[in-house]
Amino acid sequence: MLRNAGIRIWMLTGDKLETATCIAQSSRLIARNQMIHTFKQISNRSEAHLELNSLRRKNDCALIIKGDSLEVCLRHYEQEFIELACNCPVVVCCRCSPQQKADIVTLLKKHTGKRTCAIGDGGNDVSMIQAADAGVGIEGKEGRQASLAADFSITQFRYLGRLLMWHGRNSDDGGDDADNGSLSNDETATMTNDDDHDGGDELWQLHFLCFDGKNFHLTKFVLLPFVFSFQLQEISSSGPVCYPQDLLFP
Repeated sequence: MLRNAGIRIWMLTGDKLETATCIAQSSRLIARNQMIHTFKQISNRSEAHLELNSLRRKNDCALIIKGDSLEVCLRHYEQEFIELACNCPVVVCCRCSPQQKADIVTLLKKHTGKRTCAIGDGGNDVSMIQAADAGVGIEGKEGRQASLAADFSITQFRYLGRLLMWHGRNSDDGGDDADNGSLSNDETATMTNDDDHDGGDELWQLHFLCFDGKNFHLTKFVLLPFVFSFQLQEISSSGPVCYPQDLLFP
């Protein structure tokens, strides 16, 4: 579902290579008939150059790389590796330290200019979650450290699709449309909205008595966001989850 929505997925884990590969295949992160390129163990600049050339000749293949090999590539060929890895549909980085996870998120933000979302369930994911634009923590057997450090917390991984596809889309669109609303410390709050995109704005006027600053802030921060939350929902909640390809992320 996430791939159909145009989201690029990187799996960063501390597990060994065999375990990480099995998890990626069993979770269908890597398709059954998809080619896999396993980055060889490297230790110097020349070996990194040869492996990057080998990866450059592969098309539409999943990349699996160990943390120490990744560190060598980033030390000598940071720009080239990020460009090649971003062209891969799936990237699996195994044997990663917590700091490496955070560094990868920071590099992706720096080189691609895209927004990043990090999902984790353990204490070793905290630095990665905090480095991303949006952090999602999953409460599980490993405790609540990740959920407490994250921007959003879920109890099961299967809720992630609805969180990103439905709530994330509404939050993004709502933030843009909310700029159309104007509120002054007077008796009238005027909000404009053009849901049907016909060029004509619907003019709403909410009259309220503003006797003191408390009533004004109550209306501004409670009433108006509550009204916007209903008005700005353009599609049903099942639409983005069932048809993610219609909501391709840029």
